Amino acid sequence: FKDNAALVQAAPFDLTVGLGALLAIVCLVRAVVGRGRSIPAGFSMLLLVLSLAAVISVGWSLAPDYGGAKVETFLTLTLLAAIAPFFVIEGEADLRRFLYWVVGLAVVASVLALTPNPQSGLADRIGNSQLACAAALMMLLVALGNPTRRVWAIGIGVGLIVVAATIGERGPLLGVALALGATATAWMLRAPHKVLPVLCVVAVG
Repeated sequence: FKDNAALVQAAPFDLTVGLGALLAIVCLVRAVVGRGRSIPAGFSMLLLVLSLAAVISVGWSLAPDYGGAKVETFLTLTLLAAIAPFFVIEGEADLRRFLYWVVGLAVVASVLALTPNPQSGLADRIGNSQLACAAALMMLLVALGNPTRRVWAIGIGVGLIVVAATIGERGPLLGVALALGATATAWMLRAPHKVLPVLCVVAVG
């Protein structure tokens, strides 16, 4: 949304840094008052390994300045976003509210991304595609978990995937495919008698 000229001109500070600072304060306050949860050791180890790999990889990067900026972002905003759910989301109601906010923002971003006016549109193609794909996956969860909302959830999800494909960035679409593949694999391991026939039909098709 920072690529929207009206938003950038109206904000007296960098929107990403401002929201990151606000999120950090919220996490700190909740940790101090005891409303946070402990971060699993395995997840902490994963973040540590990724952080070390990111720092080391800059050493042989062909564009160290560009890579260094990416590593700096990962070690600050990305790690903050990774641990924030342990402090911000306290229950199912919070999680559901977060999911619907993401979908709402994705719909707004999709409309702006497709507008022909560059001043009112959004220029961050990969960011828009990532947001649309993330929201599409959330709509899939809604469709799987609530039969009464299945039709409109699938409709919104498919629409967001179409927007992501129209924008033209392949990375987020591959991410969706990977997420669906991982989910299907996990489901197959739990209930192979349900998934194998579907895989056979897909292979034949």
